[in-house]
Amino acid sequence: MWKRYVLLAVIGLGACSSDPSAYKMDFNDGGISGSYSPEGWTSEEVRTSVVSRCPTGKAESYSETPQSNGWIKFIAVCENAT
Repeated sequence: MWKRYVLLAVIGLGACSSDPSAYKMDFNDGGISGSYSPEGWTSEEVRTSVVSRCPTGKAESYSETPQSNGWIKFIAVCENAT
């Protein structure tokens, strides 16, 4: 439960940090992208959080890519984004 509060605080700051509980999310034309530390978050936690921020609560697609810094980059395209 504490992770949800940290998530909201970090999103509000738009932080990118070495803190394993850090999380970054950006909203753009019908999609959401960002990155997270796998030391503090599971893929399922992030996916659930990201998709819940789509206007319909659903995504047409969601993908993750490991980065050289150890973080995971994600991209979601929200349902009916066009």
